[in-house]
Amino acid sequence: MRILHLSAYDELGGAAKAAFRLHCALVDAGEESLMLVRQKDSNRADVMGPNGWLQRVATKSQRRAERLLVLPRAVEEFSVGSLADGLVKRVRALRPDVVHVHWVSHGFLRLETLAELDVPIVWTMHDMWAFTGGCHYAGDCERYRVGCGSCPILETKSESDASRKGVERRRKMGDLSKIRYVAPSQWIAQCASQSAVLTGADVRVIPNTVGVREFSSVDKLQARRRLRLPEEGRLVLAGAMAIESGDRKGAEDLQQALRLLARMTFKEGVPQVVIFGTPNRRRLQRNGLTVHELGYVKGERAMSDLYAAADVFTAPSKQDNLPNTVMEAMAAGTPVVACRVGGIPDMIDDEVNGLLVAPGDVTGLAEAVARLLNDEPMRLSMGGAAREKVERCYSREVVTAAYRALYVDCGVRA
Repeated sequence: MRILHLSAYDELGGAAKAAFRLHCALVDAGEESLMLVRQKDSNRADVMGPNGWLQRVATKSQRRAERLLVLPRAVEEFSVGSLADGLVKRVRALRPDVVHVHWVSHGFLRLETLAELDVPIVWTMHDMWAFTGGCHYAGDCERYRVGCGSCPILETKSESDASRKGVERRRKMGDLSKIRYVAPSQWIAQCASQSAVLTGADVRVIPNTVGVREFSSVDKLQARRRLRLPEEGRLVLAGAMAIESGDRKGAEDLQQALRLLARMTFKEGVPQVVIFGTPNRRRLQRNGLTVHELGYVKGERAMSDLYAAADVFTAPSKQDNLPNTVMEAMAAGTPVVACRVGGIPDMIDDEVNGLLVAPGDVTGLAEAVARLLNDEPMRLSMGGAAREKVERCYSREVVTAAYRALYVDCGVRA
């Protein structure tokens, strides 16, 4: 079978990484898989970006144009998906048996394009955009259940605003029965089934995958040496997204939890903090903790070292689907402290392979991290159980088998 993945990016962002990993896993499993993106960062020949400079300019122009359609400060939270994309011609030229849609915003895909494709479609919902009026995560808003309108992100009071029009466009996309929707988590599946757009739709839960071999458990001391991190003491790891992505990723909760950690008593002294990505370093240092800023860490081998070097990984998100970082940490055998939200409980079995706290419970977050830092047998036990869960539920073999079965259900010959 020939599978064509549509994704705005191949490496930029969590959804892109999830799509790229699936594509590579399918290729390694012997399938003919291709990937079409608006911005190509990998060097794989089976990933295709814009053709020539003219298309690259047009792609950037589409991104700028979309910014004009919503509030400039809401452009990362809300996508319209209404700009001409030129994808139909490119897709037909590649003659796929099935089109697999992933994260396709930033001017990459016009919603109506899906109705023009004459092949089965699988749509993996990496966030809520498939069934809202345009927001990627609804937060506390539940208006997607009744057709949107009066969108809090757009700061409108009109019932017929861009979000309501977005819902109407999704309902008019054509024969929705030709689209098989996939939810990486039980949570996103439940949200989709309760939405005005996808009530009664066929939604199958298939998780994302991670390379079990790439994130294999490595020696902690050697990992720290390679990353030039302290060889002694305890390290708490967090992603920069948690620091800078505002309320949804629990940025302020993490800040407060770190302040509490700085005042707690530990067997091996106050822990140090490691941040990867693009952190706001000054804010963390004012908490009285030593901070190691690693910046952007490229490559799964280096990321595996990073997780192995840490004693605990923390993910304080208040709303999330199936975050890659949690799965990666678990694959590396590093116990995770996270909030009981979204798809995180799909991965973390509380008190078995990690610890879960209520979203917004800053004290509980700090105490859970401290508990693991002060109990080495618990860390080792939970880390081992975490890796076993990844091997059993999220390996390439498990996830590709599930998608192969879905493609066959769509009428594609195996």
